[in-house]
Amino acid sequence: MIFMTFHGPERLDHDAQEHFHDVGWNMKGPLVALAIPSLLIGYFTLGPLLFGNFFGNAIEVLPGHEALGESHAAFLGPWNWTLHEFIDLPLLLAALGVFGAWYFVLRRPDLADAARQRLGWLYRLLINKYYFDWFNEHVIEPFTRGLGIVLWRGGDQVIIDGAMVNGSSRAIGLLALFTRQIQTGFLYSYAFWMIIGLVVMLGWFLL
Repeated sequence: MIFMTFHGPERLDHDAQEHFHDVGWNMKGPLVALAIPSLLIGYFTLGPLLFGNFFGNAIEVLPGHEALGESHAAFLGPWNWTLHEFIDLPLLLAALGVFGAWYFVLRRPDLADAARQRLGWLYRLLINKYYFDWFNEHVIEPFTRGLGIVLWRGGDQVIIDGAMVNGSSRAIGLLALFTRQIQTGFLYSYAFWMIIGLVVMLGWFLL
């Protein structure tokens, strides 16, 4: 990525290159004005923020979770801590990767081709990004899509729309159809149902 970005021929067409230009101090000035006090504030407040009582009782750290305890013992000031980051393992590995890319791509591409032919399995593993994209595309994506279809058809269409919404409306319609047969408008029909109800209530109480 280092050499594809900063070295080699440009990959932009002529029309795109014409729109690029350096920004003026109307944009650089605020960045510089913010960068200088940020460095000074970070330099003088690094120790109190991390190892001092700057926040008081606002942040409580349990004794078994004192992650900064060992770092506090090795803290010799902000400048030494900044220099220590330049000899730490992640930065050294990144620098080794840049040097390896420079040597094998620009100086000795024949060694890179020989290593790719001899270690084909490792080359395929790296060029396919540990097959994470393949796993996402062929395993996670079909599973989540299938789960979504099941929830959509089973949950939304069958349970919510089918049973709750449409089912309740059908039940109310059937109940209205039944009660409409009772509401005839004739007095003798209402008297008949009143007698039926009275008999049912008497039978309930007598039993």
